Amino acid sequence: MFASLPMYHRAETSAALDDIWAALRDAIKDAGLKAPDTLDQDQIGIEAWLRPDMVLSQTCGMPFRKHLHPHVTLVGTLDHGVESCPAGYYNSAIITRVGALPANPKPSINDMLSQSGYAALLEVLPEPHDPILSGGHLNSAQLVAEGKADIAAIDAVTWRMIEAYDPFSDQLQVIQHTKPRPGLPLITALPKEQAAQLRTALDIGLKNADAAAKELLGIKGLVHIPASAYLKVKP
Repeated sequence: MFASLPMYHRAETSAALDDIWAALRDAIKDAGLKAPDTLDQDQIGIEAWLRPDMVLSQTCGMPFRKHLHPHVTLVGTLDHGVESCPAGYYNSAIITRVGALPANPKPSINDMLSQSGYAALLEVLPEPHDPILSGGHLNSAQLVAEGKADIAAIDAVTWRMIEAYDPFSDQLQVIQHTKPRPGLPLITALPKEQAAQLRTALDIGLKNADAAAKELLGIKGLVHIPASAYLKVKP
C-alpha cells in the first residue's frame, strides 16, 4: 500500500508534508484503517492513481475528470487559502517575462492533462502553437524566465512557492489570474464505506497536524467539494 501527497512536493516543503502525513496517518490508524508509515512521493500519474493499494493520494482535476473518477473515490480537497477563490478552489497565474508579450507567444505547458497548466491557459491562449512540454510547473516558469518560452499558466499555490523560493521569479510577471476551479482532489482506492471513515480521519488528523507545517503549505483545512463540481469543468 502507499500514500502520496506529491503535487506541492519540493525540497522546501518535504519536511512539512511529512509532518502533516504523520498526523493524518495516526488518525487513519486510530479509525481502524491501515496506512503506510511514510509518504511515497514518487507515486504520481495515472498508473499510480489506479493502483488498488492506494490509501490516499492527490491528483489534478483533469485526470480525475477524464480518467479516474469511475475507479477511485473522492475524499476531500485541501483548502490552500487562494486569494479571490472559494475555500478549496484555486486558479492559475498567467505568467510572462517582465515586459511586452510577443504577438504569437510560445507557451510552456507542464502536461497536456493538467487543469492548471494546460486547460487554464486556454482561457487566454485558445490555440497554443508549438508548446514546449516542460514536465512540471517549476520547469514551465523557468523556461519563461530564460526566454525559451513566452507564457505559461502556473497553479496559484505553486506560483506562491516559486515566488518564495526561486530567485528567477523576479524576471516574471503575472498578467492575470484564471477563473477559480475546484482544487486538487484527494482520492483513495478504498471502498466507499472505508472512504467515509478515511474522510473523517483526515478531518481529525489535519486539525491535529503541526501548525507550522500547515502554515508553510498555506493549508487552511479540508473541504468537501462534490465530484459533480469536478466533472462539469470545461474543457
